[in-house]
Amino acid sequence: MITDYRSNLSADWTGQEDPQDSQTKKKAEEPKLTLFGVLNAIDGVSAPEGHILMMTTNHKDSLDDALLRPGRIDEDIEFNYACREQIRDLYKKIYRPIRKVAEDSFDQTLIAKLAEKFADQVPEYKLSPAQIQQYLLRLRFEPEKAVHGVTAWLAEQNVQKHSFEKVNLEERAGGLVTFASTSTLNETNDRGD
Repeated sequence: MITDYRSNLSADWTGQEDPQDSQTKKKAEEPKLTLFGVLNAIDGVSAPEGHILMMTTNHKDSLDDALLRPGRIDEDIEFNYACREQIRDLYKKIYRPIRKVAEDSFDQTLIAKLAEKFADQVPEYKLSPAQIQQYLLRLRFEPEKAVHGVTAWLAEQNVQKHSFEKVNLEERAGGLVTFASTSTLNETNDRGD
């Protein structure tokens, strides 16, 4: 580190610090996060043994290859919007018996039928599992109301049920989007995006 003694002297003589000098000091004092530091924290000499590190990103393509190499990233899981089976299973899990007491549990045969009805009404690949779970948890003790009210909830969410086609947009959009509606693709192309 190079020190400019003249600015120190002028501060001593006048009792005031050069504002430009104080900004330089503040920048030097700020901790800097570097790729080297992150890699050492993950699996460097001082990294703890037996730990699990979870990383999330919306832009995998912008991450450095050194961060994504095998040994650092053992599992790569993409979270997409919910398919029909996930929607049905979420419904069943929310309304599964949680106590051994019979009167506190729902009839699981009825729940299975309601889960199918619910999954028929919710469009595939349009909502995240978290959005569906949030709706169902609000009606945790009212499984039938959840099925009957789902159309109104979808309208509130501005979600319309229409056919979806599995499309890999990675080359077109440069992102991690794997599902999109045909109408979305056509609207995007019509706008010139």
